Amino acid sequence: MVVMSQAASALSSDSISDKEALKTVTNLVKQSSGKHLITSQNEVARQPEVLEGCAKLLTRTNSKLQAKAAQAIGTYAFGSETVASQIVQAPGMLDNLATIMEQDDKDAQLEAARTVCNCASYSREAVDTIVANGNLMTALQGLCASKDAKVKSK
Repeated sequence: MVVMSQAASALSSDSISDKEALKTVTNLVKQSSGKHLITSQNEVARQPEVLEGCAKLLTRTNSKLQAKAAQAIGTYAFGSETVASQIVQAPGMLDNLATIMEQDDKDAQLEAARTVCNCASYSREAVDTIVANGNLMTALQGLCASKDAKVKSK
């Protein structure tokens, strides 16, 4: 089981490899499933460095890592007003998600969009912040206008 403080430290490091970052984020997602979600959300709420570390991974060029980081962030947002609000307030988070939505990797695009959806679903404050971000709104409009069947089905 990944300890949140260790994960936060590892993910925040500039020297972490994509392989190690992917392993850490994958473990965070697994650890946050089912009955452990609320415990994980409470930990994230107390240690926003986890979100900051995941946000940093969104800027990497590895699309698989971007998708997994977005999945972790979206998982933490699910059902938690507190965490959803923290996510949209994290420096660079929404712009990083917007950038991913404008790239070619469909899995990363959809995970980024799911993260935004989860934040908006559980926090009115998040909705206001999301709508105020022009880059993010443009990226979401682009996904909505997509002719790709995989994107349209989500």
